[in-house]
Amino acid sequence: MAIYRAAVRTAVGAEDYINVFHLQATGSSPAAVAQAWVTACGAAYLACLPQSATLEDVTVTDLSSLQQAIETIHTTGGIFGGVCPPQAAGLISWRTAQVGRAYRGRSYIPCVPEGHQELGTLDSTITSLYATLAASLSATWPNALGGDLVVFHKATGTGTAILSYIVRDIVYTQRRRTLGQGT
Repeated sequence: MAIYRAAVRTAVGAEDYINVFHLQATGSSPAAVAQAWVTACGAAYLACLPQSATLEDVTVTDLSSLQQAIETIHTTGGIFGGVCPPQAAGLISWRTAQVGRAYRGRSYIPCVPEGHQELGTLDSTITSLYATLAASLSATWPNALGGDLVVFHKATGTGTAILSYIVRDIVYTQRRRTLGQGT
């Protein structure tokens, strides 16, 4: 089974946000994986973004052969209103059957809409949009290719299948907190 890396690029003004997802599938090509992502997840991802954000493209790389394919989307999000500061993000936590930090994953959803949070807590509208996106990423997209969404282990080049997810209802930060790290 090949492991594919899907890098999803979102832009807000001059800022780019890139989310990376890993899919393990047999008999696919980077172009097929990219097209399946657009079909299965594109609308759900756009529904989570404010109108000031643009879903630019998805770049899929086969990690064994390093072949790539890019699907250009260039469509704006669907939520009206302002955006929280750039480091603020929604969070989907991914879980596998294994225990330990190496077997968990996180996806930070950029561009939290200002109107869907209060005092750092996300409302039910945006968390349900994040849940729809998580279901698309973990079930609809992999099922279209006969594969699994996985937590990728860089050291071994293998993946562990994701079995469940948790949509968090607080605004998280993508900023590093270690002294001297991040901006």
